[in-house]
Amino acid sequence: MKFSYDSKMDDLFIFDTSSKSKGSIEIGDLILDLDKNKKIVGVEIINATKFLKNLDVKITKAFLEGLKNAKFDLAKQKNWTFLKINLTSANQKLNPIVSVAF
Repeated sequence: MKFSYDSKMDDLFIFDTSSKSKGSIEIGDLILDLDKNKKIVGVEIINATKFLKNLDVKITKAFLEGLKNAKFDLAKQKNWTFLKINLTSANQKLNPIVSVAF
């Protein structure tokens, strides 16, 4: 998995390099990229600092600018998909969880 962070726009993009996006679902500031089988292969968070703070995650632009690793994991339960975002900087690790129904 790879990631990029645009500090000027405050956008975080995490994507699976082994899969190609064939479409996307936009849920507010969260964009989920899907492959041809509707599996999530990419996550883009617009206004990432604000979005993650709304999840009670203590995060700053400086943390995002210093990211060393970013990935996501998925867990499905009935009609819900739980998206766990793993963010690691030099001295801190955060694991916000977002639940999405689709």
